[in-house]
Amino acid sequence: MKTIKSLLLSLVATMFLASCADDPEGPSSTQYYGDCFHHVYNVMSGSYKIFDAPRYEFEFDYSALTADITIDNVKFADGMPAISMTMKDLKWNVKNKFKTIEASDVIPVVDGKEMPEYTINSIKVEILDRYVGAYYEPIININFIVNSAFKVTAVQKHILYMGETTVTSGSSSNPFTNNTPMYQLTIDKELTAQLKIAGAKFAQGMPALDMVFKGIAVGINSGVGYSLNSEKLIPEINDVPYPNYEIANLDGEGVFSTGLNLSFECNIKRISDSNEVIITPYMVNATLNYEVY
Repeated sequence: MKTIKSLLLSLVATMFLASCADDPEGPSSTQYYGDCFHHVYNVMSGSYKIFDAPRYEFEFDYSALTADITIDNVKFADGMPAISMTMKDLKWNVKNKFKTIEASDVIPVVDGKEMPEYTINSIKVEILDRYVGAYYEPIININFIVNSAFKVTAVQKHILYMGETTVTSGSSSNPFTNNTPMYQLTIDKELTAQLKIAGAKFAQGMPALDMVFKGIAVGINSGVGYSLNSEKLIPEINDVPYPNYEIANLDGEGVFSTGLNLSFECNIKRISDSNEVIITPYMVNATLNYEVY
């Protein structure tokens, strides 16, 4: 429990707050979100830009089942001034536990005026209001297309995963499986990731370790998910590098709406009584999702 609490306390605040109110028109709620950056893919050039610190406000009407979305500090290209845009009366419902907004051909309001030049060809928002113990750890998926020219993906900076971890080693034909580790992924605007594994354990009888992997390369698949790749890295335990636990061939495929499939090799090195270097490879496969056990 101490490990889990330490991991949760290390998370940066998600800036996702909610308030509810009963008014004459019916119950509603307002939620704010800013724990993300925008990955903007330019359809014409085939390139992308990263724009930091967009801020979202969602107003949900629970009677009409409509939502208003306001996005502050929005940019789609270098040299473009940051704007604030609002989309009103979008239909929403609940799908697979996510509050889901989907709409097409929406003309947003910018500075009080409708702006057809910023027409939203399509937008999809998914919000999973999730608690891990007493901590609010939502999952937010947002992507939209502007004027058929820019594909915008809001990349969540901090994501907490749980799931099943299966480990095989060269010294044993029987895989070791458990679902106790927790995985915290942090993605920065330079498209590098840090992965914290609370309670990493590769074999029966091995002590559970809190390991941190740094400098993982990230690729964004617009509107769908991301990839993680690293040929070799040295994990840290309690802020100390551990070269005897070298990680190799880390590969991950994440889908924003479902979870992360992750694999890597952990080559554990030790010195025998005869001073011989012995390396035991462990192949780790983790199928991770948002479910709280």
